[in-house]
Amino acid sequence: MGMAGWITNPHGPETVAVQKVYKELAALIQATGTDKWMEVRQKLVLTLRTAEETLQAGKVPWDSREHYKRLLLLNDQANAIFVYLLEHFEGCQTALPPELADHVRAISDSLTKKRKEKDVALHDSHEENKIVQTLIDKLNEARVIIDGPLEQINRELSLPRQSLVSIFGGAFDKNSIVFLTSVRFGVVLLIAALVAYSFEFNRSYWITLSCAAVMSGSTIIATFHRQIHDLAFFATARVIDVVIGCGIGLIGTSLIGRRKASSLLPHLIAKTIRCQQQYLFTLFSEHRNGVDIIESSERRKMQTNITNLKLVYETAIGEIPSNKVALEMIWPVVFSIVQVGYLLESCLKSSNCPILSDKTLSQLLLVFETMAKSAEQKAAIPMKHVPEIKGFTKLQKEITDLQDALQLSKRAYS
Repeated sequence: MGMAGWITNPHGPETVAVQKVYKELAALIQATGTDKWMEVRQKLVLTLRTAEETLQAGKVPWDSREHYKRLLLLNDQANAIFVYLLEHFEGCQTALPPELADHVRAISDSLTKKRKEKDVALHDSHEENKIVQTLIDKLNEARVIIDGPLEQINRELSLPRQSLVSIFGGAFDKNSIVFLTSVRFGVVLLIAALVAYSFEFNRSYWITLSCAAVMSGSTIIATFHRQIHDLAFFATARVIDVVIGCGIGLIGTSLIGRRKASSLLPHLIAKTIRCQQQYLFTLFSEHRNGVDIIESSERRKMQTNITNLKLVYETAIGEIPSNKVALEMIWPVVFSIVQVGYLLESCLKSSNCPILSDKTLSQLLLVFETMAKSAEQKAAIPMKHVPEIKGFTKLQKEITDLQDALQLSKRAYS
């Protein structure tokens, strides 16, 4: 019954994911010129990444439906619009015409609603402002993808998809915090099960169940809250079993998290920056010829370390005690690293990704290594010049912003 929806709407989850992308895109257009830009921008990056993962999971090699192809093209177009907004409207002090955001919302709504007639494309002339007019043209391209004949859309379908070997390799990567934490949790649950079945408890499974429930809190604060909840919920059923299970869970949580997450942040920041350095070299050097970048270890390591960094930062926020002021100063660094990762992935999809000269590449590698050293040493190191990356000015600017964020974050350690 749970899979019954696939019969009538086989690509429902993918449609909803792309719909959310265009809703967030409309929110970003509406936030242009306001102080909400950065917050909405971060949400859109996460939504774009979720949509791509959902589209990858929904791909069926033997069933290539037209609707699914349109969703792929719409997702690519949303990425193109987002990068264009970053390049031309970030830091802009004036708002964009409100009808642009309304048009994008209409595109989003049209993905799940049956329309009796096609929506009309934008025709407002902004020839006096060619930048805005180009944005309107890109929005109208999205409308054509929905309504136009698919065979007349001169666009290639691009969805970088990792093989099963790469997926499992990433899941069991020695650098994956999720994998290491899972192993540690498994050991604690094994101890709880041994304790439960080594003594004569009437319903010994309550010990393991309570231990798992307590440890499922993502942070120490959540763990304590969950312990209180479980004690209140199960107290009338098996008091002794639940108390023993909660006790084992708390001891296990304290042992697993005995090294504070906040102390891991400088090392993980440096490690992630170096992974981005290696991936950038693979993307923009002549060595990329003949290399499957999608399956490359550099790409997988960058993705793994970005995931680890976000997870550790979120865990550090929930620590007891935690330095909230220091973590707030580090957040711009984490944010910029995520943005650089997204832009590097956008370069992979672009057909105009250039091969940089040895001089330019050397300077970029120096910039990244200097940033990694700055994070490791928790000290401000003189900023380096970021050379021009032809066709990818936004990536160049984001690398500069990351340097600025690292300079400011040093106050967190002073």
